[in-house]
Amino acid sequence: MGLTVPAGVRDENYRQAITIVKTKTQWGLAIAGLVALFIAPLILDDYFNNFIALICINMIVVLGLNLLTGYCGQISLGQSAFVAVGAYSTGILYAKYGVPFPLATFFAVMISAVFGIIVGLPSVRLKGFYLALSTVAFQFIVYWLLFKGEALTGGGYGLALPAVSFFGITFDTRLEVAYLSITSVVILAYFAKGIARTRAGRAFIAIRDNDLAAEVMGIALTRTKLVAFVISSMYAGFAGALYALLFRFLMPDLFTLGHSVWYLAMVIVGGMGSLLGSILGTVFIVCLQEITRVWFASLAAAFPNVLSVGMGTGISHASLGLALALFLIFEPRGLSHRWETIKSTYRLWPFSY
Repeated sequence: MGLTVPAGVRDENYRQAITIVKTKTQWGLAIAGLVALFIAPLILDDYFNNFIALICINMIVVLGLNLLTGYCGQISLGQSAFVAVGAYSTGILYAKYGVPFPLATFFAVMISAVFGIIVGLPSVRLKGFYLALSTVAFQFIVYWLLFKGEALTGGGYGLALPAVSFFGITFDTRLEVAYLSITSVVILAYFAKGIARTRAGRAFIAIRDNDLAAEVMGIALTRTKLVAFVISSMYAGFAGALYALLFRFLMPDLFTLGHSVWYLAMVIVGGMGSLLGSILGTVFIVCLQEITRVWFASLAAAFPNVLSVGMGTGISHASLGLALALFLIFEPRGLSHRWETIKSTYRLWPFSY
């Protein structure tokens, strides 16, 4: 059981052992956190609500990627392509064919799952660097199709979506989108935690640690890897639908290889194989991107003769690259491991063991 609960708390059966929230204190903190999370949009302005929605959407993408890469060990540099498939599928169905947004989102998730199967099939034969290159190829193919399919995607001119309304709610302000994003990430994080604790989740970990040993134990490698790719692509597809709802204007440059790299960076910074790490890594990277952008914009305004606003993107990328390098050197197991260390230190203090 480890040092995850206070002294005197014991698990008497397997159901108690896999319970996410074990003590009354943990229940109180969880409820207080959810209440604060849902109250926050009411007291924040549109800028911060937009920022919250963006963080939550990225969390959904990273949760799916962590199940694939952190748990199953299948490296993917094409996660942004799956987000693009979900976003454009939703946008095309809703804006061009009048499909209700919830139904368009459902179809977008299913289309993303189909692409997940297609991309996942080579994973049976490919590993490591070669698998990563195959997902990069998928990223470039999707990016090329978005530009060339002008009749559906709008190509370089983009695809505009009208105001979205369903269940009697019109999502025309950042407040509604923030609430929808928060609700979605809470539900999907719970499902991801459940998947990680099931037989499929244990099979993911076995394949990550040693796929040959996993196959000897009776785990179907092809099916399990495909399941991991499908789940990851479905999470990305749903996040893409929320992207379409948030921006209401889609362009191929929103879904580049660079975005896929940063999704993987969020997994690494947060902690591979940790769903809490997916949340912490996303918050850290997105906040760092925003802080460097705002900070540099203020600095450029103060020194217009020395700095230009256009340099902000380069400064942001350099800051993110430096942060990632420092994490790989000093905290390779991510923020989730550091958080567990802090909790263990608090429980053990003042004893050295």
